[in-house]
Amino acid sequence: KLVGNDTTGEKILVSYTRVSKYAFEKDSSKLWESRYGGNWTSDTTMVVLKKNERREPNGFVVRDLVLSDTGCSRLLLVKSFYKNGHFFHLSTITDSIGEKSVFIDQFFSSFTPDDTLKGNSLFARKSEQWFKDLFSKDSLVAKSAAEAIYAIRFDSTDVPNIKKTIGSLNWDMRNYLNRKQRFISILGILKDPTITPWLKDQYWKVKDTVAFQNAILKALLAQQTKEAFIAFKDLIIQEPPIVDDETYEYRDSRYPTVVSTGRNVRNVYSPGGSWRDLYDTLSLAKVIFPDFLQLMHVDDYRETVLNLLVQMVDSGYLQAKDYETYFSKIYVDGRQLLKKQMAREDKAKMDKAAAKDRNANMYYGGYPDDSREQDAGNDELDKYVVLLLPFRDKNPGVQAFFEQLMQTRTRRLQYNTFIHLLRHKQTVPDSLFTVFAANVKYRSELYKDLEDMKKLDKFPAAYKNQQ
Repeated sequence: KLVGNDTTGEKILVSYTRVSKYAFEKDSSKLWESRYGGNWTSDTTMVVLKKNERREPNGFVVRDLVLSDTGCSRLLLVKSFYKNGHFFHLSTITDSIGEKSVFIDQFFSSFTPDDTLKGNSLFARKSEQWFKDLFSKDSLVAKSAAEAIYAIRFDSTDVPNIKKTIGSLNWDMRNYLNRKQRFISILGILKDPTITPWLKDQYWKVKDTVAFQNAILKALLAQQTKEAFIAFKDLIIQEPPIVDDETYEYRDSRYPTVVSTGRNVRNVYSPGGSWRDLYDTLSLAKVIFPDFLQLMHVDDYRETVLNLLVQMVDSGYLQAKDYETYFSKIYVDGRQLLKKQMAREDKAKMDKAAAKDRNANMYYGGYPDDSREQDAGNDELDKYVVLLLPFRDKNPGVQAFFEQLMQTRTRRLQYNTFIHLLRHKQTVPDSLFTVFAANVKYRSELYKDLEDMKKLDKFPAAYKNQQ
């Protein structure tokens, strides 16, 4: 509710929150940092001028806050109350200049929450009750519990109940599929030595249900342990789930496969959003190689495995010897992509020349502008630059691959290759430093990339100015 003073124009926001009856916070000292407590101090740019906490005779815990900002006279006043799962917050904006507002002062000092509100402590575990309610014969109680699943904070002590619940769910229950997937994912984030072997055993029991297989694989990765990663590798190699329109996961931009080109990072998003945890711990992900590369021969997994391999190689976690047995396939695929790239460039060149010869004023309003395509680059070829570079000095074919690649008329592709070679202390044509410094689209990017590599001495002096 917004309470205002028509004379002064001041406003006070009064808000109330009642947490779920199953809500639980482990640490009572972090009451105000909880998702319910209104964490006003989480913004580190705010200056905390006053903060005190006390317990009043009626049992309410009360906190007073005064926040401001550097060089600012405005103040954010917040007064919060908590008792048995009930939160009240008063907040207003005022000014440190001038006399203190009587309206705000009296409202803040006189406001009293109803102390007869019933509720349960936020700091008492309620998961045992929740599991009972979930299977209650009272449909309303069971429905209420099911809807509260995202409010529950589970820990390792709940693992036996979660396993039991997964075993008790069946197709006759409402939202059976989603509920079972949710419980499997919860197991993934809990720490208990029995989880990995149990998930591995369940994988074979649900092998005809792709959704459950994928949920189990994701849960194993979420465990972030060597044992779980090895289990993930063994299962997916022996019995890889199919990938179709219903099970294919969206490209998640938060977890890209990164092909680095100095400071400017080229993001190549992996279609395997469920594999995001492999990227979080690359040192641990190394344990699944090189056996994992077998999946490059499976169409559904080829791109996902390739993206992970690129990330592992570019980050230095894998060396040429780790994937040398797959060199022939990688080389052939890379050469084929390069041929297609050169063919596109030749065709674009001929089309432009033909349009010019015809003086084609009707051709899209004039000559075709190929600058957009030149600056778009080729993300797929960027991957093979990373994978083939370790073989450059060992294989004449790879050497020719890079020589031809450096002649590309696609600026972004040439720039990415140029920077990648430079990062790995490879020989590059000196003329390219001037080519890219002279181009306003690449000048500042080149400067930053060279600065990050501590090679600013390579930046052409003619363009090294404030502009």
